[in-house]
Amino acid sequence: MSESFYDDDKLVGTLVFYNDYDMKLALNGQNWMSAMWQLDQWLRSKVKYESGLEDKKGEELEHYVDAYCTVREELFSIMRDNGVNFDE
Repeated sequence: MSESFYDDDKLVGTLVFYNDYDMKLALNGQNWMSAMWQLDQWLRSKVKYESGLEDKKGEELEHYVDAYCTVREELFSIMRDNGVNFDE
């Protein structure tokens, strides 16, 4: 054999799960990451393009943009606290 199974460039690991619930949580990690990224993009769009909205009375709804910003900042904080990062 010219190539070893344990090359320096590869990581090999074994995970053991004792129930289906824990296994599904681990296997769906990428799906959760994708969902959070989509939520971030939706919030970003709201912040970027929804400023200056007016209600039916013509009053500006700027506080909604502030709420979107606050939710987005909290999302980043929660992800950071849990070791999740979009850049990885």
